[in-house]
Amino acid sequence: MGFDKLADLGAGIFNRWFSKEAKQEGRANELEDLQREQKELAKNNPDGKHNKRLDYIAKRLRILQQNAKNSR
Repeated sequence: MGFDKLADLGAGIFNRWFSKEAKQEGRANELEDLQREQKELAKNNPDGKHNKRLDYIAKRLRILQQNAKNSR
């Protein structure tokens, strides 16, 4: 494997996992997943019982949204 191919491979790995765009995409995907799960849990909780998973999701969403604001 030549140096050029190795450099391209390294750049591709960086862009896919560690670049600003990759971090933003990962955060957006996690936000969507958590929001979807939060809606489903809330929908399936008609008596309004306390749910620790909903607490965790709310805390994680706050953190992700704050990180998104700070990265702009």
